[in-house]
This record gives sequence, structure tokens and C-alpha cells, in this order.
Amino acid sequence: MYTIPQHTLITILFALVLIPRHYYAIGICHSCVEAMATFELYRRSSIGMCLTETLDEMVSTGTLSPELAYQVLVQFDKSMTEALETQVKSKVSVKGHLHTYRFCDNVWTFILQDAVFKSEDRLEQVKRVKIVACDSKLLTQ
Repeated sequence: MYTIPQHTLITILFALVLIPRHYYAIGICHSCVEAMATFELYRRSSIGMCLTETLDEMVSTGTLSPELAYQVLVQFDKSMTEALETQVKSKVSVKGHLHTYRFCDNVWTFILQDAVFKSEDRLEQVKRVKIVACDSKLLTQ
């Protein structure tokens, strides 16, 4: 098990979403909504992908301008961050085999195999999971 330094990450707030190749994506972040919007962590979730596809279709048919579509995505980033900050109170511990990790542009990316997620009332086993986490210091600047 790899322990992520406390000063690097913030409270784990996440949404498990099945994406291609049987990965689960977890966006981990919390704090200043305006700073978070630039990270665009939740656009790769299933709801974010559906929103993006719908906006693309509306832009291509001329129903929506590209500028307005972009504003909708920015608002989506802010709303997802705010909702996870205010509505998710659970804590989760994660154990698994660390297959790959990377730290680039103050963003950690971990790929775990045979991961076990343990919360207060549930235990979930996941074959492969991708965790993306941002540096908390960036959110307070």
C-alpha cells in the first residue's frame, strides 16, 4: 500500500464511474471552487462525458454557441466540486497493488490493481482503479 502524504492531498471526495477499459475514475479534490474549475476533474465521469457529448451535438447543429457550451462546462466543474464539498461526508480507505504512479504539474495519478475500498458501511473490490489527485496548495493560491 502506498500512503499519499497528508499535505499533498485533501479530504477524499469521490465519485466512482465506470469508464472504458474497466477502469474506475476517482476525482479527489476539495476546497476553493474557482481554483478547482481549472482542474476539470469531473469531465471524464459518466455524467461529464454525457454533458460534453450533448454540448458537442448542440454546437454542431447550431443550437448552442461554442462560447456558451464552454461556460456550461466551466459551471459543471464548479457545481460538481461544490456538491462534493457540501454533500459528501463519508471517508474511504483504499488498499491495493500500486501498478503505476505519476506526479506531473502538481497532479498525482495512481493506477491500483486489486484495490479494496473500505467505508463505514461497505467494502468494494475493484480489479483496476485510476486515482487522480491534485495538490491542495494549488487550491488555496
